[in-house]
Amino acid sequence: MIPEEKINQEIKSMTLCVAGLSFILTGVFVLMDKFSLSVLLGIAVGSAASVGNFMLNIYTAKFSAKHDQKQASSIVILSKVIRIFLMGVIAYVILLIPLLHDMSGIVALFFPQISRAILYITKR
Repeated sequence: MIPEEKINQEIKSMTLCVAGLSFILTGVFVLMDKFSLSVLLGIAVGSAASVGNFMLNIYTAKFSAKHDQKQASSIVILSKVIRIFLMGVIAYVILLIPLLHDMSGIVALFFPQISRAILYITKR
């Protein structure tokens, strides 16, 4: 079982990486002279959704550890399917609402994967 302290540390480090990547993306839009409120809102929605997805993944793994292997496997697979569906719905909403910048919102959905790669490289 994973200790609660390690889970909280993982969530904090991921959130900080996502925040850093959000600032970098904001800077890119500022440098390209394309910055607007819609870019900021797109980044905020995409980043919040991606961190929420990461947190659901962590807590699903913690919850599934309490069950036997077969049941835990089913819980993890069901969680993954539901989370992928939710991320698809969020991407659709980002594309649907004109107040949210499409590209910044969609790119922000990938920040946890980029952050994981960065954390993996820096921990080596």
